[in-house]
Parts: sequence; structure tokens; C-alpha cells
Amino acid sequence: MEILAIAVLFAIDLVVSAAFLWVGMKITSALAGMPGSGQFCSYADLMKVALVASIAGMVPYVGWLLSFVAMYFMLQRVTGAEFRELWIMIVLSRIVAIFTVVYVNAAL
Repeated sequence: MEILAIAVLFAIDLVVSAAFLWVGMKITSALAGMPGSGQFCSYADLMKVALVASIAGMVPYVGWLLSFVAMYFMLQRVTGAEFRELWIMIVLSRIVAIFTVVYVNAAL
């Protein structure tokens, strides 16, 4: 695979992960009873978490699993949220990101 294609897939994974982490944060904050504008952390912190998860996802064969684990521990550190809230955010963002990257990779 070309370096350009890998860079494009990495960038897409990063952007989609961060966007859906934000969506997941909004969903879990509503489930936790926070006000409509409530959030656990800033978008910049979510970008950092998505960056680490995207880098972990680049590892051959076990990258998808490492990305889940890395995202869990980074989110736990950044947000201080509980297990259930973290897993809602992680599953939503990583599943959408993985499907998006696979779809774009098939299109390339």
C-alpha cells in the first residue's frame, strides 16, 4: 500500500474517531443526567485520545484491539467517566471509524 493511501486512511480514522467520540460524549452526558451543554472534556482532549487510538490501530493484526484498549485508558484518564459511559463512547467511535476506514480502503 502506498504511503499516501496510509496517510489518508490514518487522517480519516483520526477525524471520524474524534467526531464520534464527541457524539458519544454528548449521548453519555445526556444519559448521565448532565445538562444539554454538559460534557466530560474538551474537543482538543478528544483529538488527543483519537490520535493515540489511530496510531494504535496501525499495528498489524492486533491494531483494532489495541485501539479499543488505548482509547479506554486515555478516555478514563481524560474524562474521569465511569465504565458504562466510556464503553458507549468507545464502541460508537471505534466501530464507525473502523467501518469508514474499511469502506474508504476498498474504494481506493
